Amino acid sequence: MQHTYKELSEKLDRGEWKKKKIQRQEENKTRIRNTILYSSILCAAIAVCVGSFLYILYTSSMFNISGWEINDTALISEEAIIEAVHLTKGSNIFKFPIHRAEKILTVMPAIQSVHIHRHYPSVLQINIVERTPIALLNISSGNSNMMYAIDSEGVLMAYEYELSGLSLPVITGLEGPSVSLGDTLILDEIHTLIQLLQQASTSEKPIINMISEINIRQNAGTVEYHMYLTGSQTEIILSKTFSRTDFTRLTAVIDYIAGETDKARIIDLRFEDAPIYMRGS
Repeated sequence: MQHTYKELSEKLDRGEWKKKKIQRQEENKTRIRNTILYSSILCAAIAVCVGSFLYILYTSSMFNISGWEINDTALISEEAIIEAVHLTKGSNIFKFPIHRAEKILTVMPAIQSVHIHRHYPSVLQINIVERTPIALLNISSGNSNMMYAIDSEGVLMAYEYELSGLSLPVITGLEGPSVSLGDTLILDEIHTLIQLLQQASTSEKPIINMISEINIRQNAGTVEYHMYLTGSQTEIILSKTFSRTDFTRLTAVIDYIAGETDKARIIDLRFEDAPIYMRGS
């Protein structure tokens, strides 16, 4: 078979194109292999650098704990905090389990929140926010009585004897519930009284220091509260459904009788629409 010059030329061109195509494919393969190789070398170098850096962090005496800073606390001693989280000087600051330590401290009834920070190179900062007691709660169970400090969330945060120099209203008359330090009370009666005491603490004219005791009583199947004022013979009766309006009436009554400590009387504020009933001398 004879081929024309044009046909031969086209065949040569196609052969040259195939060669170039194969050459380009080989070049691409080589480039990919080189990229993988260089990337592997770079990753290995980074891993070595990171490993060396971490090794220095975890083994250098520069990062050994030399001390700690704990903010002042009223109910939890520094010794108790140190023992609870196993703080020791000389251990590596990066190995100290911050999140675990925060959880351990937060479980303590008197502690509301904890934040621990590393102050490089060698000091731990422990910031503790303690719960604030709003009242003392006397709970009767059988022949025993226990007195707890309770905060605004209803948490039994401490025993009475752990508090010093604090003058707090006492809630009495609560019987029966089996509780332990650290429990949160969700009883309606306690919730109502906590709200009352919060108002008494934060109102424009605080009266919290004038309240000595609030006694929870059952009267014909209905709960009512009997309030006694500090240094006074006055007894004020409040309803179970104590409201903000009732608090306004209560503060008005306390203002009215302030300073009259020698008069014994009972003031009944259970009924919103009824006049205040006063009995006594």
